Amino acid sequence: MSDLPAANTPQPVVLAEIVLVPLEDEEDDFETLSVVEDVTASVLSETTAMEHYTAQIASDSRRSAGVIVLLGVIGHQVIAQKDLIIAFLQAGTAAISALAKQRRVSKIELSLDGDSISIEHPDPITAQRLLDLFEAKHPGIAAKVTPVSKLQVIGKVSKQVGRIGK
Repeated sequence: MSDLPAANTPQPVVLAEIVLVPLEDEEDDFETLSVVEDVTASVLSETTAMEHYTAQIASDSRRSAGVIVLLGVIGHQVIAQKDLIIAFLQAGTAAISALAKQRRVSKIELSLDGDSISIEHPDPITAQRLLDLFEAKHPGIAAKVTPVSKLQVIGKVSKQVGRIGK
């Protein structure tokens, strides 16, 4: 028996990267840095329990950031571009849902291959709503997404509960 995965077995890929950082005006505040660690642990716990995804901590060179990646499987069969972006945005929705439960996350920025939107007052939203927001702000984005595209969800963390920051 070989330890190598079967060639036709879909392998997990990074569908979303969740990055937790302090608000700009709290970057050097030790209390906020501690809150970032706490929120990272809570989000990891939340995302680990999600169906269809595997969550794990990723290393990051910034001392003030927590990074969690959501892994999922994209089938090897050819799928429509819209289906591909929906897979990414469903992972983004799962990430946003986990972040929205954290009362110290003030703002969420969602970026896909350099195109981004910001969400103030974060709460769980649907993948279709994210797709609509992206299409409205970045027409034609669905046609540009590939399996190696990168979805990044950045949660801006504050030491103050419910604060809306920059």
